[in-house]
Amino acid sequence: MSSHLYTPILVSKEGELIALSYLLPDQKDNTIPLIQLIPDAKEDRVKDYVQTRIKPLVDSWSFPGNRIYLDSSYLQQYEFGVTQDFFNKLKNNGINIIPVVYPDSADWILSFYKDFLSHGICLRIRNNNINAQTIINSINRIKSYFSIDSSSIDLVIDFGVVTASHEASYANSLELIALRLAKIEPIRQCIMGAGSFPADLTKFVSDTKTPITRVEWTLWKNVKNFEIGSSRLIYADYGNAHPNYDLEAVKHQGTCSIKYTTENHFVIFRGQRAQDHALAMGQYRVKAAELLQEPYYSGQSFSWGDQFITDCAEGREGPGTPAIWVRVTQNHHFVKTLELLRKG
Repeated sequence: MSSHLYTPILVSKEGELIALSYLLPDQKDNTIPLIQLIPDAKEDRVKDYVQTRIKPLVDSWSFPGNRIYLDSSYLQQYEFGVTQDFFNKLKNNGINIIPVVYPDSADWILSFYKDFLSHGICLRIRNNNINAQTIINSINRIKSYFSIDSSSIDLVIDFGVVTASHEASYANSLELIALRLAKIEPIRQCIMGAGSFPADLTKFVSDTKTPITRVEWTLWKNVKNFEIGSSRLIYADYGNAHPNYDLEAVKHQGTCSIKYTTENHFVIFRGQRAQDHALAMGQYRVKAAELLQEPYYSGQSFSWGDQFITDCAEGREGPGTPAIWVRVTQNHHFVKTLELLRKG
């Protein structure tokens, strides 16, 4: 399997998946998304939940050589039918699945994954489990359980939420892991994941714009030349979303705010809730017009998301909704990140 540049870590919501669908072919070729399957938050849904979620992937990601990492850890055992539905429908529609496992994955889910190993398997190590011995033990367990070689294993070292004050410790952890894994059979590839976007925008003042540092990107610039398990490190992030998905939090109505990614910052154009402002959703048009005046705006031809921003600001598109702006700003984020990674 050829290597790639970028792994966006996303949840299986329409906004994120549609944002992926608007990538250009060469951008898709350099991207392997990690999709975290989540339970249905809508209790009165009429349409097939799984079908609505997989449609953007089936429509746009079934190109030759496609791959996705599929993670079912947010689904409980009693929701196993949903897991089966996701995996089987994606596979039957030409999506090349790489299942994601953990050091403590239960045998019932590992057994199910045996039918989905054509493109290898992904070991995801998070937070407290990020140490060399846990990784080595987990690799050995996977090799034994599935009767595969290390060369079929992708490793994701996922720091989750990262802060600037601990940046040196993350880099040190990776360096220690690299030293230990250099002595074992090489894995296929290693991915470093992290995110620093806040859980919500409550601390930001309405009708202001505020830059916040992309800690995951500054960390990446310090570790990008590491080799782990004889594999060059590959970058992963959570886009402009918080790494810890909170099902309850997403049920609350958000503000009409734009989140725009630059090389080193997320810039928050903070609005108010639609019902609390005279312009309602029209706030998005005002924020988009403000963004067009900024020197860091990438221009309308940069991505599908940037084209929408320009068209919204200039009245050729409606103001949109929070769900649409997830697509817009995440799509810009994916393209911006790929641009930066190509530059090295």
